[in-house]
Amino acid sequence: MRSTEVQRLMAATDVFLDLCASPAPGCKGALQSALDLLGHEFPKVRRVMAERAYSKTLELQDHLEAVALGGPGGGMPSAEPACDLNAALEVLSETEWDGDADAAINSRDSLYVHFGVAMPSLRVGILRSDGTRLGWPSSSTNDSSGADDHATYLALVREVGY
Repeated sequence: MRSTEVQRLMAATDVFLDLCASPAPGCKGALQSALDLLGHEFPKVRRVMAERAYSKTLELQDHLEAVALGGPGGGMPSAEPACDLNAALEVLSETEWDGDADAAINSRDSLYVHFGVAMPSLRVGILRSDGTRLGWPSSSTNDSSGADDHATYLALVREVGY
């Protein structure tokens, strides 16, 4: 979410977390969006999101496990557990979300695994002071024969700010 309005972001945290009570496709999408906010550039947004996610995880623990395992509302049953909510709760409570941005990103990335949701293939991450974003390939990936279409498009997206 690219908004810089903190009030709007705080409202989004509640909406995403409330949608986690929905059946599997909606739950996983909402959880993925909620986890994305744990990588927001504003430390306050990360901290508040983590606090609310901790509470909502405790409240919806049975539902989240059922969705991850393919139980009611979760699709096909699976023999292997797809999530570890105890580890997720530990990461949510022990990480200093309003501290170091790199540590927050690493913790957020581990939560995708703990909650059993797919990590987005192209993530924006946190904007660094040098203008690069965490989680993006460096701009030095171009080969000597010239920039390929993907690298050129990526440079355009970075320049425009999407």
